[in-house]
Amino acid sequence: MSEDQIAHEPAQVAAGVGSLGVVLVVDESRLVGELLKASLAAQSKLQIISASTLQQARELISLHEDRLLVAVVGRVLRDAPNGEVVDYVCNANIPAIVLTASWDLELRTATVSQRNVVDYVLKNSPDCIEQVATLITRIERNQSIGVVVVDAEKQSRSPTVHWLQALRLKVYEAESGEQALAMLSKNPEIKLVVTDFNTRSMDGVQLATQIRRKFRRQDIAIVGIADQADRMVSARFIKAGANDFMHRPFLEEEFACRVIQNIDLIETLQALRDAAIRDPLTGLHNRRYLFDAGEAMLASAQRGQVALTLAVIDLDFFKRINDTMGHDAGDEALRQAAKLLRSAFRKTDIVARIGGEEFCVLAVNMAPEAAAKVFETVRSNLADLVIRVDDYKFQITASFGVISRFEGAMAEAIKQADELLYQAKERGRNCVVLQKDAETK
Repeated sequence: MSEDQIAHEPAQVAAGVGSLGVVLVVDESRLVGELLKASLAAQSKLQIISASTLQQARELISLHEDRLLVAVVGRVLRDAPNGEVVDYVCNANIPAIVLTASWDLELRTATVSQRNVVDYVLKNSPDCIEQVATLITRIERNQSIGVVVVDAEKQSRSPTVHWLQALRLKVYEAESGEQALAMLSKNPEIKLVVTDFNTRSMDGVQLATQIRRKFRRQDIAIVGIADQADRMVSARFIKAGANDFMHRPFLEEEFACRVIQNIDLIETLQALRDAAIRDPLTGLHNRRYLFDAGEAMLASAQRGQVALTLAVIDLDFFKRINDTMGHDAGDEALRQAAKLLRSAFRKTDIVARIGGEEFCVLAVNMAPEAAAKVFETVRSNLADLVIRVDDYKFQITASFGVISRFEGAMAEAIKQADELLYQAKERGRNCVVLQKDAETK
């Protein structure tokens, strides 16, 4: 089985991750669509389209099929009194959240067992709209998340793969532990491994042990699966580092809930880590991260393993922006400057916001003779940037202090670059002062 055959995305996602941006609401009550639109407005840019009959739903699906993320479907309509609209949506390979006015075991079984039904929600529940909106938001985010399903037998893998695809996750299939480990190494978007106990070359418990040697619980979640008869396997999975475990046969509904909860937990932990090391306004790394990671990079540089270039960048006359156009304009200027800086450097470089309007770049293995050209290009691009906020349109400039030779701790290196930055300000701002230029003055 080649890797080309084991990476699965819904056909509609082929154009790119996150390209599905339309939610279809099919219900006789127009209020459902309006409430859902209001609930999603604050957290998503999804487009809500509505139909009140099966015929209207067919027309909208025909028009928007390449962009439909999910459908929210009332089970009973005037022209579809027996759930025909659910059948139609599911057969069109669109994930469906089914709205129903009543609940019983037979109805639940009939609904959830349908291919592509993600969940069902009681209409008379006081928080039903919020529940549906939360699930839609989760499905939207899932488009950028990878999952590996590990099982030696394709027949037992296939239902699991389909349930995960209905949640709009990017699904990889693996027959063996080695294949799964290779996928984890090549695909950083993978956040979840669903592994059966029976896999080729190593069992699921051994695979969990191997995964935990490379990836922490907060980076990749593992869900173990085994037959009901293997009662001791659950403890072995958990001890080996699995986050969760399920006995087969299990309910599709429970499986979906477990998957969502584990992905939610991974994202929550990532958000907490980001809150500690990133600037909330610009998304760049913060001063704390720069000093922590920078010290390690400096140690490598002192051992001759890497060469470092450090730049301190300050936006010119930034106070005037806040004073004349308001803090919203100032915040947008910072965001736009940060976006430009981040795009100008490699992932191995650190770009951080270290003060109000002050940024720092710590670049790895940038040739000293290239630094002048690189930072001059960045300076020029910043000066050309046109920022629009409400009725205002304005431009910004920045001054740069750049050093390529330094010793000691990060604080001392930043101090040296700061001294060159002050020279740039004295020279009239909107310029780059490099260490070699300052030394020749």
